[in-house]
Amino acid sequence: IREEGGKFLSTNMENQVYDETGIVADHHFLDVFTYRFLEGEQQNSLAEPSSILLSRSMAEKLFKEEMAIGQTVIYEKKLDFKVTGVYEDLPKNSTVRPAYILSLTTLRGTENIVRDESWAGNFMTYVLLTPEINAAHAEAKIKSAYAEFEGRELHELELCPLSKIYLCFNGRNDYYIMLAIFGIIGLFILTMSAFNYVNFTIAAAANRGKEMAVRKISGAEKSS
Repeated sequence: IREEGGKFLSTNMENQVYDETGIVADHHFLDVFTYRFLEGEQQNSLAEPSSILLSRSMAEKLFKEEMAIGQTVIYEKKLDFKVTGVYEDLPKNSTVRPAYILSLTTLRGTENIVRDESWAGNFMTYVLLTPEINAAHAEAKIKSAYAEFEGRELHELELCPLSKIYLCFNGRNDYYIMLAIFGIIGLFILTMSAFNYVNFTIAAAANRGKEMAVRKISGAEKSS
């Protein structure tokens, strides 16, 4: 997949919608990630060039209460895409949460990019391993895949579990180290706050003790 960044989608010149979360993906994308379709069918929905899938919220912005399936969306005021499906919005904690998905086959005609023939570094590749496959063994097989490409001989491919991509991308523990440092700082501040609270409480109790003594001398009852 490739993230598209900020782009305009529209149905006419008056109805322009700007979004920064769109992606380009090949048809196998929907074999790896689970989407719940509200309109259209998941199978082969990204197979044809100039196909686009819309999230429910994006479809509502573009087509209001109309059915989006089969309609035309104008991309960046240049290219026409046919809506082949509408899917339910993904949870906000999803790593990949696109407002729309363009078919990768479209790029063959617009940017001369062909699946399995392109090695551009701006694409992200997700691999679904079957349960019996050892991830470390699979990584060892693909590690030197760039070796035969001029200018990329020193590049190596690595696998990173999706569960770790947020804090530990490619096995690097930088974020965990930073979290540990901030955690220690936070614990230190909390400890100091506790000491300060105890000190203030003891000081207040000492002053209160003097007040109580004076009141007792003046004849105050215990209940008061």
